[in-house]
Amino acid sequence: MARPALDFQNPAMPRSIAQPQQAPRRLPRARSTTAAPAPDHGATSASESKRAQLSAVKRQQEMTHLARVAMLGGLSGAIAHELNQPLTAILSNADAGRLLIDRGRLDPSELRDILDDIAAEGRRAGEIIRRLRVLMQPGQHPHQRLDTNEVVLETLQLLSVELETRHVVLRTALAPAALAIDADRVQLQQVLINLVINACDAMQDLAPAARQMLIRTALAPCGGVCVSVVDQGTGVPPHLLGRMFDSFFTTKANGMGLGLSVCLSIVRAHDGRLWAENNPGGGVAFHFVLPSANKELP
Repeated sequence: MARPALDFQNPAMPRSIAQPQQAPRRLPRARSTTAAPAPDHGATSASESKRAQLSAVKRQQEMTHLARVAMLGGLSGAIAHELNQPLTAILSNADAGRLLIDRGRLDPSELRDILDDIAAEGRRAGEIIRRLRVLMQPGQHPHQRLDTNEVVLETLQLLSVELETRHVVLRTALAPAALAIDADRVQLQQVLINLVINACDAMQDLAPAARQMLIRTALAPCGGVCVSVVDQGTGVPPHLLGRMFDSFFTTKANGMGLGLSVCLSIVRAHDGRLWAENNPGGGVAFHFVLPSANKELP
């Protein structure tokens, strides 16, 4: 019998009877003794609260813009008339210049005056369009140092045709010195326009001579800047004075009930106060106070 060949890797073990290799043993996986982190309910609540606040701010901005667009829509006739005035002046001056050329009487100084008038009226029309575009833009506008008297006069210029159409006699009593505030110009104008239009509506049933309005600016006893819009209408029943600033509350047949509530939100966002009171002699006075900037305007 032949002897089995030796395994040269393991001389003591014959090849024909080599033992099979054993698979490595798997150790059981150790179980983690660290518990899963518990959900942070405090962080979740804070995140949800933050989202709710941002959503509320966005809704308020949309409501403010909606009210502003509706307000300007109501003034569309007056705005068109206001814009038509400089355009008519431009056409009239252009016709006068053409007439001079046709007659052969081309005086350079006279032609220069005509061109200056055309340029001035063009700038006036452009300024009206610029103001309307700013008022129509959605969203918030940056706060800037403003002179309250200047904003009042600028707003009244925009409303001049509306006041004339409604036969309202306007008087102003503006503070002699500049009243500086840090505010959103567009939103401040929105408040003023709403209050002026409300005053006009309150006097629409009066005789034209009795439709008198007063707009006053002054330094408030608290140190803030106070703006008042006073009409000579029939006043408001005392039990309704507190509801005038509620959303969707209105005493007008075609009112939306948004104007005064949006005004209140704007004034509060400026850390101010807005209220109304009946005048002893008739009519309603609206007042709002904003913090003074306490710095001189440049």
